[in-house]
Amino acid sequence: MKAAILAGGFGTRMRPLTYTTPKPLLPILNVPMLARIIERLPRDVEGAVLAVNYLADKIAEYLEENPTRIPVELVEEREPLGTGGAVKNLEKALSGDHFFVLNGDVVASVDLGSMVEFHRRRGGIGTLHLWTVEDPTAYGIAKMDGNDRIVEFKEKPRPEEAFSNLINAGTYLLAPEIFDAIPAGRKVSIEQEVFPKILDRGLFGYQAGEFWIDAGKPLDYIEAHRLLMNEDRKRYRPKRDGVVVEPPALIPKGAAIGRGARVGPNTSLGEGVVIGEEAQVINSVLLDRVRVGARARIEYAVVGNRAFIGDGARVSRGTVVADGAEVPAGKRTGNFESVEAQPRK
Repeated sequence: MKAAILAGGFGTRMRPLTYTTPKPLLPILNVPMLARIIERLPRDVEGAVLAVNYLADKIAEYLEENPTRIPVELVEEREPLGTGGAVKNLEKALSGDHFFVLNGDVVASVDLGSMVEFHRRRGGIGTLHLWTVEDPTAYGIAKMDGNDRIVEFKEKPRPEEAFSNLINAGTYLLAPEIFDAIPAGRKVSIEQEVFPKILDRGLFGYQAGEFWIDAGKPLDYIEAHRLLMNEDRKRYRPKRDGVVVEPPALIPKGAAIGRGARVGPNTSLGEGVVIGEEAQVINSVLLDRVRVGARARIEYAVVGNRAFIGDGARVSRGTVVADGAEVPAGKRTGNFESVEAQPRK
């Protein structure tokens, strides 16, 4: 059995960070999302196949420098093919056995080994991981019968069309026969064009896990950190003399934090971060070697590698600061602002 990981997207919602880093390599608790996905694959999976396009060279370079426990093959999409087209493009690499399909930006606690057992018991052409949400209109929704069989499927319904709040959570276990149902040579949405047409072949829904999130937007990316830290709160209760640390928080040993500063809750610091005196970093993610000036405040924001936040600056809710960018002393960013790096004068 193999796993297909869809890692070819442009990561537009996480720009400007994704101008230089492909979204699957953005870290969560200092571990790239791609590495987390590979690590949670069950023992039945003997290899992974990555559908890549945007910044594929960066992904290849990362895998060369960081070998994984299973072989990983990269298959390039010369142009975006959608979820179904991407799977069809991997047919030669995946054919012959059942296989997983996983989205490269989903963070979830679902036990994939148990999902394999569920799929083998039910049979059929596939099993989809399903998750309950309050507002399902941004997702594909599924309706099941009493035997976990999906009897109706609709992608991104209008509110009046939402017959279920069970959504397609972006993890599939599929039989090789699925390839016969996917058109070749063009962009295909597996959710819109394929799943609704194969319900009579046995498509089942698997509900499990303590948490699930699509980490593709800034606030959801921050929330993914919170979910993982709350899974093991004892591990994320660091202490620093002269610093207020409100757990959960990840503070590497090499981080330098000035007296009177506050870090947390729900905050992750990268390697080599420096935080000035009386600064506050709350509900935020700082990547490697970020420097934060005295009395600065960062809240619900994502700050890229080697960025600089000046003394007394305010980085507001939903802001994404690019790698190497600067927020000048005393400046306040707008909510959901993108702060891009400027050429050095």
